[in-house]
Amino acid sequence: MNNLNKFDFVHVSAASSNYRSLVEKIIKKVIVPIYQQEEYVYKVFKEDRICELMFDKEDKVKSKPLGILVYKKELSDEFGEYGIEKSFEVKSLFLINAEENSKKGSGSALLLRILGKCAELRAENLHLTVSSLVPSVSEFFKKKHFVEKHCWGKKYREDADEFLFCRRVHLHQITLQEKYLQMIINGQKNKEGRTNIDLFKKIETGEIIRFFNPNTKSDVFVEVVDKNHFPSFKQMLVEGGINNYLPNINGLKEAIEIYHSIPNYREREKNLGVLGLVCAI
Repeated sequence: MNNLNKFDFVHVSAASSNYRSLVEKIIKKVIVPIYQQEEYVYKVFKEDRICELMFDKEDKVKSKPLGILVYKKELSDEFGEYGIEKSFEVKSLFLINAEENSKKGSGSALLLRILGKCAELRAENLHLTVSSLVPSVSEFFKKKHFVEKHCWGKKYREDADEFLFCRRVHLHQITLQEKYLQMIINGQKNKEGRTNIDLFKKIETGEIIRFFNPNTKSDVFVEVVDKNHFPSFKQMLVEGGINNYLPNINGLKEAIEIYHSIPNYREREKNLGVLGLVCAI
């Protein structure tokens, strides 16, 4: 399970004496060689955008950043001609020492952080551009449901193209009991079982769910990384693992009884089947 709670995100502003020089050093090393424009270092701190460094939560002194994010504060229609409207714009999203840190799920964590920001602003799209000089980056975003919308030939330099990538941002809001909400937040629970009614049937892989408790105001954003249909809760639990759906439960019988205790769930299970949603936080 890709758990965002394993990471801390630190906002770095133009006045952040502790981290500004570190960000400038990273941008000079990673971005400037690709675009051959020194001004990229200073654009990071423009008023219309936010810069964040991602750290492992166990890095108490915050000395070794794993990744960097730079994104616009407001939604954009700049690329409306390509069907990209009400879009959240990412200026930079990359891992530092990618070969080492990608194994920790850090790249997916950066993206999930951004998807959460998209949800907060009610964005309909998420877009960014990628240089042809870094094909591995393009492949990463394609695997994350981004679609190439346009290509500019020799946009920044004679030997490289620039690709415009976009993905739709679908946000589903679903209520959840507080104890299960906290289990998701704490990384104990990564699967959610529901009956196959329209509300859940329309959820697709790659989309975002905001689980929330209206009484406590607690919430968590997750990405749906897989979705499976089952004829019964029994089969869902056996194949998907009881503890993934209902941690700390004493066996299959008790787990099934919990689902059947929810109003209408027994009848819907019989008539519609059930869904197992695999979530990444």
